Amino acid sequence: DHAADDGAEETGATGSQEGDDFTLIRGIGPRFAQALRDGGVTTFAALARETPDRLAERMAPYATVTAQRIREGDWISQAKALARAD
Repeated sequence: DHAADDGAEETGATGSQEGDDFTLIRGIGPRFAQALRDGGVTTFAALARETPDRLAERMAPYATVTAQRIREGDWISQAKALARAD
């Protein structure tokens, strides 16, 4: 019965196949990190190219986060720094 475990393995997995570890950014925990991935943002570089407003819209179906919170947390600047460090 493959239907029961469909996708179950990937939810707990972290690592390069899933993209960058967004929890390295202050203010992003596992739930927001997953919402970013679900919204199609998988790398620090991709996050760095977003605006707070666009990012909040992309995450909206998966988590409640405001553009203001993204701005105040400085997620995009942190992502830029981490992308450069990669």
